[in-house]
Amino acid sequence: MKRIIQSLLLLAFFGMFASPLSAQDAPDFTLTDLDGNEQHLYSYLDDGKAVIIDFFTTWCGPCWSLHQSHVLEDTYTKFGPDGADILMAMAIECDESTTLDDLMGTGPNTAGNWVEGSSYPFIDLTADEMTVPTGYGVSAYPTIMMIRPDKTIGGNLYGSVPSTVESWSSEALDVIEPTEGVDMSAFDASFKSPACGSSVATVSLMNKGDQSIEKVNISVMVDGTEVSNSDMGVSIGSLQIAETELPVMGLPVGQDVNVDLVVTPEGGESVSFSGFVAQAASTDNYISVKIEGDGTAQLDGTNWEVVGSDGTVYGGGDIMNNESIDTKVYVDEVGCYTFTIADPLFGDGLSGGSVFVETSNGDVLVDASNFGASTSADFYASTVSSVDAEDIVLSSMYPNPTNGAFTITVSEEIQLPATLNINNQLGQRVHTQVIDQRIQAVSLNVQSGTYVSFLEGKNGKVSVENLVVQD
Repeated sequence: MKRIIQSLLLLAFFGMFASPLSAQDAPDFTLTDLDGNEQHLYSYLDDGKAVIIDFFTTWCGPCWSLHQSHVLEDTYTKFGPDGADILMAMAIECDESTTLDDLMGTGPNTAGNWVEGSSYPFIDLTADEMTVPTGYGVSAYPTIMMIRPDKTIGGNLYGSVPSTVESWSSEALDVIEPTEGVDMSAFDASFKSPACGSSVATVSLMNKGDQSIEKVNISVMVDGTEVSNSDMGVSIGSLQIAETELPVMGLPVGQDVNVDLVVTPEGGESVSFSGFVAQAASTDNYISVKIEGDGTAQLDGTNWEVVGSDGTVYGGGDIMNNESIDTKVYVDEVGCYTFTIADPLFGDGLSGGSVFVETSNGDVLVDASNFGASTSADFYASTVSSVDAEDIVLSSMYPNPTNGAFTITVSEEIQLPATLNINNQLGQRVHTQVIDQRIQAVSLNVQSGTYVSFLEGKNGKVSVENLVVQD
């Protein structure tokens, strides 16, 4: 008989919305949730918070669909006690015969596991507690009540506004009152990772006070020690939320770190959040760059570069149509560097080509074709040697300086045939040649300037020398 009654209720209520009380005083209650914690409605309202109450049953199909959308969970995560802290949420199961097994999804009278993945409290009403939904005029499920801080009922959110985080949080923002002064909260914080020496924290900052926030101080802590401190201008009005990128400076290079970011608004109290920042891939003092340009690379203005933390450009340039680039870009100091490739005009990357960048250790930095407007990767040069010390040998080029024509004498330690690559100061390859004799003539057709020659044998032995070309 119970199952028949429930089926009739479902048929009656499916697609219909409840007609709960609204604009009336909200009856107070104190109920115990599944974790044994007391949930006192008026205590949250007295703290100035709005309260969202989900009146549901475990066997209700529309209730389960709404639950599966995660709108209540996401709203609670962003705007509840561990987020912006402007509201509270709770779910009240309104069938007195429902068991804990039903809530956990293992009973005979349930649509699924309601508790799993939900951080807001659940309450399973007893027969004596059924006066709570009755007092709120609940006659169909789901009913999603918004209770205002002034202890009045804001009505049923289900069906009256879109079931989205934006709509539900907007309803809460419309009914809460700002606190006095500057009152900031932070949520949705994430750190750019991997990074090298510095990172960026993207965080939502909310001003719950009645005074605008114009400046914040940012303190970066690693293992309890402050590694950087800076001020930043912002503009966050009363009861406004701003997604802000905060600089995270002074991170130790060469290691993964757990970071604490302490943000203090001018005239207000600090908020803090933590995150993990992985170290950028480590390499010797070079990376390997392989680019296959597509048929419109030049038209698109596609270009690439390797830049040091001080802004020095170590390699790069424009990519020609269907151009093949296969080079190593060397840097001259231990430290942090960034590889970037960009398609500034059409923003579709190398849709008919590819880019592949890896470290000397074989760690892939970039492997893409359609990378959009741009893509970049940080790396950490851990040594100033392009190869292991035992692999560096000496060869000679004469004359040097040269007018472009010279003779190279190859060390016996380099196994022939060897490959001679000559790059300009931007890391662009200007000449490549197979060297299959110990003494071999080379002729360059390049402008005056300083170049770097890389002679690499089949056995991995390498000779690296600067070459000066003069008119």
